[in-house]
Amino acid sequence: MEFKINIEEDKLKYIEFLMQKLEDDSFAAAESIGLLGREASSTLTKIKAAEEGISAIMSDVHSSGIMTDAQAEALRDYRDNIIDLNS
Repeated sequence: MEFKINIEEDKLKYIEFLMQKLEDDSFAAAESIGLLGREASSTLTKIKAAEEGISAIMSDVHSSGIMTDAQAEALRDYRDNIIDLNS
């Protein structure tokens, strides 16, 4: 069995154009999703590092019973960094 479809040349070119545009848009969307994933991973890594720094300082403070000015400043820096990364 054989089917033949007659399509005017300009309609065929338009269909080809739409198919290429769909392919281009799909590729752009995939690139954007990949970039978003890498950015999210990087941000989560930075947040985890800040949380680990906070935990280390709090452990030292718990052990010694006092918090130094340097530790307080470091805690503020970690806090500000986490806030910046989440905004």
